[in-house]
Amino acid sequence: MAKLNQVSVGVIGVATWGVVALALWASTPAKLKPAGVTLWFLVLFLALSCVLALLLDLGKRLFGPKKPKGRQFAPSLRQGFVLGAWLTVMLGLSSLRQFNVRDAILTGLLLVIIEIYLRLT
Repeated sequence: MAKLNQVSVGVIGVATWGVVALALWASTPAKLKPAGVTLWFLVLFLALSCVLALLLDLGKRLFGPKKPKGRQFAPSLRQGFVLGAWLTVMLGLSSLRQFNVRDAILTGLLLVIIEIYLRLT
């Protein structure tokens, strides 16, 4: 079952990166309009989350302690989701010219608090 989850996340990741690349190549934000730009950021979030989850899982398998097969991918998926959200928010703020280092630190701390909470529950 864990292998099926990894393959599914990999396929979704490749597909969403294809959509992101196609959107960058085929149009501009002015042509996409606000709804299209929002959809582009959602697809980017999904693509980043998938790639980060797979990279985190690979790193844990190579360098981390061995865990039972069934529960090894779930934390990586959650952490990839959280890191993908953070990167997407930072890119969104940067595209709106509202990015500030203080905002990056504060949202990063918020995500660390969320991760600690989710590990404890």
